[in-house]
Amino acid sequence: MGAEETLHRRESQFRNLMVSNADAMIVLDEKGVACFLNPAAELLLGRSAEELLGELVGFPVIGGETTEVDVLRTGGEIRSAEMRVAATEWEGKKAFIATLRDVTDRKRAEEALKRLHEDLEARVQERTAELAQAVEALRQEAIERVQAEAKQISMVLEERTRIARDIHDTLAQGFTGIVIQLEVAEDALTDDLEAARAHLLRARSLARECLNETRRSVWALRPATLTKPDLISSIE
Repeated sequence: MGAEETLHRRESQFRNLMVSNADAMIVLDEKGVACFLNPAAELLLGRSAEELLGELVGFPVIGGETTEVDVLRTGGEIRSAEMRVAATEWEGKKAFIATLRDVTDRKRAEEALKRLHEDLEARVQERTAELAQAVEALRQEAIERVQAEAKQISMVLEERTRIARDIHDTLAQGFTGIVIQLEVAEDALTDDLEAARAHLLRARSLARECLNETRRSVWALRPATLTKPDLISSIE
């Protein structure tokens, strides 16, 4: 088997491998003109091999790392592809083979996932802000409740102080006056019955005043709601 036949056989095997490959494969000469492309390349570019062969494809013909390129299909649709260019030989001449993998659907899915993540993040931030507002509202409510309780305690203490002052200013003095009048009346019983009787009357008058003052203080302690004309109104 001659060298030319061997080269032809290898080239035929290479063609068959490219034809069956799921990735788009385009053979380019040194100027970037298409020499061969497989069915996957026709599908990616939206053009037949007959239309593309001999044309300048426009892909870079420098080998290197995988790069991402935009492929303009017939009709104006743009597809995204990962491309890798490697040096090779074609029909005994130096050439390049560009392998392109269509990643359009993957990129769209990634972009959709990114938008979903951003939307979820926005919702989380919004919910976090709402929870922060709710916590702040609860905190303010707790502060107001504590202040109200403190105010109520202060009012109770003030009322107790007032009652104690009233008892000291009125009842205690009244009872002291009664005791004094009774002691004076006791001393006057042996010498002056009229004077003793006057002191007893004065003591009785003081006792009534103390009784009235006691009733007034007790009445002031009753809840205002109990002053309603009936039980239903008081409960309401």
